[in-house]
Amino acid sequence: IQIRDKISETHDNINRLRSARSQVTEWSKRAGGTTAEEVISTAADALKEKLNEVESALIQTEYRGARDRLHMPIKLNAKLAGLTPVVSSGDFRPPKQAYEVFAHFGELLGEQFASLEKILEGDLDEFQNLLAELEVKAIVPRAD
Repeated sequence: IQIRDKISETHDNINRLRSARSQVTEWSKRAGGTTAEEVISTAADALKEKLNEVESALIQTEYRGARDRLHMPIKLNAKLAGLTPVVSSGDFRPPKQAYEVFAHFGELLGEQFASLEKILEGDLDEFQNLLAELEVKAIVPRAD
């Protein structure tokens, strides 16, 4: 159950990250054609790069098909998920090594979660302040 909960927490954080990145992309698009376009685009790209780094540590984002699994490294969520069959196959308590592996991956995930929180609370706030300072409109009707 602890493994399941940690995987769920990982995926919840991935969803938060992707939601933030999507919104940053949208705000960058809204600034298009304005005097603030370049400044906002640069800030948005830097923020999205930081989010991408965390995401790529948590989950493999490059898979395009089944063959890619042979060429791409597995990431933290899949490594942790690989522990599930080890602890569920047996009639006895999981071995000590399984707890150690869980603790190790828990630490690595915790580091990534902390990085994500730092980005969301720091860099994302700075981006929002930039949008407010440059008075980017919330709704920009476009013909495209």
